Amino acid sequence: LLKFMTAIFILSFSVFSLTCCNLKPSEVNKPKYIIFISVDTLRADHLGCYGYGKNTSPAIDQIAEEGTLFENAFAQRGLTQPSLASIMTSLYLNPHKLFDHLYSSTLSEDKTTLAEYLGRKGYYAKVWTANTLVTRETGILQGFDEVVLEEDESKMTSSVLKWISDFIVEKPDNKL
Repeated sequence: LLKFMTAIFILSFSVFSLTCCNLKPSEVNKPKYIIFISVDTLRADHLGCYGYGKNTSPAIDQIAEEGTLFENAFAQRGLTQPSLASIMTSLYLNPHKLFDHLYSSTLSEDKTTLAEYLGRKGYYAKVWTANTLVTRETGILQGFDEVVLEEDESKMTSSVLKWISDFIVEKPDNKL
């Protein structure tokens, strides 16, 4: 299943999908598809890929084995909004100014997100999230073409897995 994905990054339970098509000859080696999975409050020391002895994470362990495993990663803050804002903008807290994890906190529109950057490079960005702090209103999802909020994580997971299955079969040339 994962062999069809070019790049996989593991890091609220949100799945960000970015696809790019119609590459120029000079961009042939550029990843065509990126799947970015963000899992809120997941402890690395309880995952097999980081040495945990119990079989708690076979799917994540397989992704880590086949993809990229980051062994030296740190959160900018122990809260969802500030951390995800830093991940999406590649900025520390002071420049993006999201210090708290409140509905009134929003990422300024002048901050460029990963989805905006990749959108300018021809990627189509879709996100599924079960976390109500990760919405368009917070600004963290600036640049995403499609946002699916499903608070029932089981339903969201089923939706994502169906999309991945359909995606692998269809292998779209432009949009999902």
